[in-house]
Amino acid sequence: MLQKALEDLVRRIRRAAASEDHVSAIRAVLQDSQAQREKLADAIAALEDDEVMVFEDKSCSIWTCR
Repeated sequence: MLQKALEDLVRRIRRAAASEDHVSAIRAVLQDSQAQREKLADAIAALEDDEVMVFEDKSCSIWTCR
């Protein structure tokens, strides 16, 4: 379930990055994600490595860093 929170965030950021006003869209997703900050923090803490590239393409790069 924790991993699902992180996967959902990545999916939403990817969709926002592809939108016409990507800056505002990504900002809105990140602000909205604060409602799940504990779940996201737990999901990131459960990862083995301190830095993990979660997703990368020409539209955006998403990684965790603790």
